[in-house]
Amino acid sequence: MNPFYFKFSNTFNYLLLYGILNAFMSCNKTDPKPEPPANNEELITTCILQLTDSASGLKNSYAYLDLDGPGGTAPTFGGDKQSDSLLVLKKTSVYYARLILLNQTKQPVDTVSNEVLEEAEDHRVFFNPEDHLVVHLQPFTIQLKNPLLQIVYADTDVNQKPLGLQTRWYPMETSPASAPLKIVLKHQPGVKNGNFAPGETDLEVVFKVRIH
Repeated sequence: MNPFYFKFSNTFNYLLLYGILNAFMSCNKTDPKPEPPANNEELITTCILQLTDSASGLKNSYAYLDLDGPGGTAPTFGGDKQSDSLLVLKKTSVYYARLILLNQTKQPVDTVSNEVLEEAEDHRVFFNPEDHLVVHLQPFTIQLKNPLLQIVYADTDVNQKPLGLQTRWYPMETSPASAPLKIVLKHQPGVKNGNFAPGETDLEVVFKVRIH
């Protein structure tokens, strides 16, 4: 037998065997797991509720503060005129309400409500959203049962659905005692249908309202 042929044959066999083993190992490799999608939810440390009396033009600000985020110290309330969560409204007035949402852990401070406005089709603000506490009069008008307060949505998303960063408040009846007003921002990407249930809660704040 030709020695050259023998060496060539062995070399060829080694290369063939190496190729088969390499192909086998490649087939058995598992693809790396894809990275989980980034969490795009923004931290909201501060909720400022601005109420402007349409009759007098007087503007009061009421703030909910959770500066160290969930799991830290208990949230507090404060503002221009109030040291707690009490909102005092006059039955004879109409109020223009505006919500400003901030993340004060960032520098400069991040105005999260601007991002909510940009993604309005994925968000909605609800007021006392439980069915036994609210009556839906029209697509943009609700009436709270206690406190007896009518709220009209003044802003919409691109699909002409309510957003709720800006609203008008119409006090209906006086009440000597205060009643809770829960404000909830829901994140509802792809499932915003006017109902409270779909989506995740980005913010929940409870103020107290007294009408005189």
